[in-house]
Order: sequence, then structure tokens, then C-alpha cells
Amino acid sequence: MLLFDRQPNTANKSAQIDALFEAHQSAFAKGDYEQALKIAKQARTIVNAPAIARSEALCLTRVGRAQEAYDLARSVTASHDDEDYFDLLADICGALGKAEESADYGNAALAVRDRKFGNGPYYALPEALPDGGKKIIAFSLFGANPRYCEVAILNCESASQLLPQWQCRFYCDETVPGHVQRRIAETGGEVVLVDDETRKTIPALMWRFLAADDSSVSHFLMRDADSLIGEREAAAVNAWIDSGKWFHVMRDYHTHTEVMLAGMWGGCHGAIPSMREEILKYVTPELFGKRYVDQHFLRKHVWPTARQSVLSHDSKFKFFNNEPFPHVPGASLDARHHVGANLSTYIIGGPLDMPDDTPVTLSITDQNGESVCEYVIPVRNKRWDSPFPNVHARKIESGEWIAKLSGF
Repeated sequence: MLLFDRQPNTANKSAQIDALFEAHQSAFAKGDYEQALKIAKQARTIVNAPAIARSEALCLTRVGRAQEAYDLARSVTASHDDEDYFDLLADICGALGKAEESADYGNAALAVRDRKFGNGPYYALPEALPDGGKKIIAFSLFGANPRYCEVAILNCESASQLLPQWQCRFYCDETVPGHVQRRIAETGGEVVLVDDETRKTIPALMWRFLAADDSSVSHFLMRDADSLIGEREAAAVNAWIDSGKWFHVMRDYHTHTEVMLAGMWGGCHGAIPSMREEILKYVTPELFGKRYVDQHFLRKHVWPTARQSVLSHDSKFKFFNNEPFPHVPGASLDARHHVGANLSTYIIGGPLDMPDDTPVTLSITDQNGESVCEYVIPVRNKRWDSPFPNVHARKIESGEWIAKLSGF
């Protein structure tokens, strides 16, 4: 979804809008939606443009003011092929519990994207599916944030139980702590350290896509590092394998309005002759650090090929002959546990009267006094805060695990 675009105007207004655009993007990316909302409102007093109004509406949704967001978004003029507008209203209506209306807007967004990108250049699929190779669940992992690093370990454990024929593979750089890399290996995962050339030319979120080029792999899944593999997802993957289709996509939430979500698709080796070459053709210096570059790449460079042979599991929309997720007795259907959900919604933290960027060390031990993990967390605004997987947080809250802060 496009956020608040730069708007052509007089030189003075343009400079103001450019500055607000950068500040808005930064605040939104950090999850500071109140600040992003404030900036969008300020920008709209300078230029009352549709893109800015939409950004304000999106922020209103994120801060729990969905009805205001709905009223504002519905007042904005949009064309019949504006998928970003349909995305926004699918999101807002979902937040308001307007399931049918959300589905209508989501269906429209998907249909527009397919019209725009589905007939692009594609590769003819080989006659036979690959057989006998590895089955890999690929992730990109970088940095020392427990939101991703701890869920990486949990995914290795979950995959071994739910998808025992599959192995988790993490495309990492040296910013991933050594203890995380070690624990991935100990729980059955694989660490692939990305070389310098790849780091310079391919955005980190797209490293995982390189699993498609590994000739030892027959089937691959692309997943987000903060999302935990669950029972419904595993059942969908097994149904895909049985289907004989080359590609698999999933949608399970009202914001899942892309033809291929970057962390919710899979495929077979050989369908795309060289994923690396496709990425390098698409990623320009201007696009390298852009939000959603991975999904925008998929809609243009992979979807035209994938749509020839794809099994789509979708609980929200009616698009491209999709199917419902397989029924799994006892599996949670709570929207908070949808396939692809962020597992690390709990924030561990507290006040700390130290200057910004002061590093403090958070150590967590289990009920036997054994170390679980250790992370360095910077102080921000007189606080130390860090997202953690909910399963970890519950153990800390109950006193089963102990969290200690040191280094200051």
C-alpha cells in the first residue's frame, strides 16, 4: 500500500511536503502511528491531496479510530483501477468488522493487480515437477532483534513437528548474533551466510528468494521471520504438495490483498530459470531500500509465471479459483492467529533514565537457571523496550523464566 506520496506544487510547498513525507515514512515504519497521523494531518493542511488523506486514514486505523478512517477514505476520489485505494478500504472495513465489504474491496484490489501484472512476461513451465530434492522453508534474517531471532528458533522447532520433511533455512549476515546462529543449527535449521556481492545488490528481504535457484532443492516456501508456522499452514502446504501445482500462495487476513505475499508463497525449482537474475533486473538503486520491494517484485516478475499453475488457499477473498484452507480440528481460527501473523506482539521493557542509544543487555534464563537468550537493546526516550515472542513473554510474566537487565 502506498503511503503519502510527494505532491507536485509550488517550490516552497513541495519542500515542506518532501520533509513531511520523509518524517511520516520514518514514523510509520517504526510503528509510531500517532506521530505518523500527526504528520499526515499537518501535510493535509498544506496540500489536501488524496494520497495524503489516504495516509491519514491508514494511520487512523492503526490507532484504533477505524470509523473515522472509513469516513475519510470514502470521501476520497479514486479511479476504478486504484488498487492502493481498495487495499486501504479492505483494511479499514476489516478493522470495523465489515467482512463482506472488506472482501469486496480486497477482491477488487486483487483483480486490478492481476489485470496490471498477470499478463506480463512469463516462463513456460517444464513438463514435469522436480522430484527427490530438498524441501526448504526459506527466511531472511538480519540484525539482533528478538522479534525475528527468537521466532527463528521457534520455527525450527515447529517445522520439525508439523512439516518433518522440510528444513528451515535462514539467509543471514554477520549482524545475526552468534548464539542465534548456533541455536538455529541445534534445532535442525540451516544458516546460509550471504556473501558481500549479494548484500550489495539484493535487498535483505529478498535473500530468501535465492532458495529458488538451489538445484538441490525441489520445493521451497518463502516465509517471514516473525511469523510462526502453524497447523493450518502446514495442512495447506501438504495440500499443495499433493496438488501437483508448481506454486502455492496463501491469504488469511483482510490486509492480504497482494497476488503473492512475500512471506506466504512457495514454488518448485526450475519454474523461474534464475531468480537472482530476475531480482537484479528489477532492483535499481532507487528501489533497493524501499518498503515492500519484495512483494512488488513478485507481482511483476513471478506472478505471471506462477498463475499458470498455482494452488491458492484463501480464507478472505474470491480470486483466481482459490480454495479454503484445509480443516484442522482444534486449530485456532482467531484472527490474531491467522497464517502469517506477527508472533512478537508483546513488548518487554520499562523506564530507564539513560541517554538515547545507551546499550543495555537483556538476559533471559529458564526455570533451571539455564540461559535462553541475551540481547543488547538501545535506550530510546528514557526507556528500554523490545518485542518478544508471545510464548516467551508468557513464561516471563508467570515467573517461569527470569529477565534481567545489566550493563549500565
